[in-house]
Amino acid sequence: MKHDVFISFSSVNMDVARKICEALEETGEVKCWIAYRDIVPSANYAEQLVEAIESCKLVLLVLSEDSNKSPQVAREIERAGSKGIPILPLRIEDVALSKSMEYFISSHHWLDAFDTEIESCFPALREAVSASIRGKGTQPEPGIDTKTRTRPRPRGISPRVLFGGAVVITVLAFAFFFLRPESKAPQPAATAPVSAGSTPPSAATALSPQDALIQDLARRFRENKEPVPTETDGWTSNVLTVAFLDISGFGLNGAQRDFILNRTAEELRRNGRFGVVERQVIDKLLAELNLSSSALADPATALKLGRVLSANLIATGSMSRQDGQWLVSLRFIDTETTAVQSSVSVLVNKGGAEEVAGKLSRAVARELRETFPLQARIAGVSESAATINIGRSVGVREGMVFALLGRGDTVIGQVTVTSVEPEQSAVSSVGDGVAVDTRLREKVRE
Repeated sequence: MKHDVFISFSSVNMDVARKICEALEETGEVKCWIAYRDIVPSANYAEQLVEAIESCKLVLLVLSEDSNKSPQVAREIERAGSKGIPILPLRIEDVALSKSMEYFISSHHWLDAFDTEIESCFPALREAVSASIRGKGTQPEPGIDTKTRTRPRPRGISPRVLFGGAVVITVLAFAFFFLRPESKAPQPAATAPVSAGSTPPSAATALSPQDALIQDLARRFRENKEPVPTETDGWTSNVLTVAFLDISGFGLNGAQRDFILNRTAEELRRNGRFGVVERQVIDKLLAELNLSSSALADPATALKLGRVLSANLIATGSMSRQDGQWLVSLRFIDTETTAVQSSVSVLVNKGGAEEVAGKLSRAVARELRETFPLQARIAGVSESAATINIGRSVGVREGMVFALLGRGDTVIGQVTVTSVEPEQSAVSSVGDGVAVDTRLREKVRE
């Protein structure tokens, strides 16, 4: 089937690319080609990309820091440029173009969406895409304002301005060298001693916050220094952090695997109970440590990496696709005890990565919530209500039911959450005999 738009993006930005694809196809007037969904695993990957680019009417580039330096994205843009296919850049991060990108994009109109929610640019994006497909250029029609804008072309400098500037510079130089008062040579500033092997301050390279984090994590890994655990009372729940590490794939490509894992991570974050280590952080840390992804197959390495990343659980497992049937199996391992705490298997007989991602994300969220129900303590008691010591920050929601526990975890009653604040929640009356510090556990199953 013919496609109108080829979406070029970095796998790091897959969630954004998916939203863009869905927005463009929503009206039924535009058909997109996007790798994670449209690649056929049994066919040649590179040939499919080339055919998809050459048969489309427009290439939409999701421009970010990662896609800007991605060799794969650069090849896709180069292919489109060599075939005379229009390129519409949608900039989702404020980045300067790399040299390879600038050659093909510098003269194009583009849209900016890095200073607003991505959804707010969709009307202008649809208009720009439709205009390009109809052969009317890639600018949105006048009157559309979603904080998108087109990039102006640089203007040349007139010879008159150049000559005038040269005269001014000459006069200033004469005044500086011949009219300035004499002054003593400045004394060299005192400098701190530089230890052997360290980088002098003048040569230091400014690091981004994420790069500084990666270097710190790599140092901890090499020195076997694990983060200091957060102090708890041994019962109250904190956010449970998961790192998806060694997930092998058979019969599917990396884009499909990453899409499924990203959707699963998104569902866990939405739950509020769980945090997920960003895949980009894991990949950069592996690169900093000169470890390949295959090194994560070693359980000791995976567990050590999980602890350095402050993850409570690491997820390992596999995904496979054969004859249209998908099978995903994941194990969740406690980084402290090294015990397998939970496992999930999902079988999808028909459908694509989208269906697999939806089913897996729901199954993982349900399984982990049942395995790790929220736990709390009574923080205060009044005649008609009580408060507990956890709130929205760990995933508490109105309507949740908690069991009151006595000695030996005997259930002595239950309460319902009536209102939620970031760090505490109000619950219905606990009845007589229930005191501050009484333990509670979320009732997930009836």
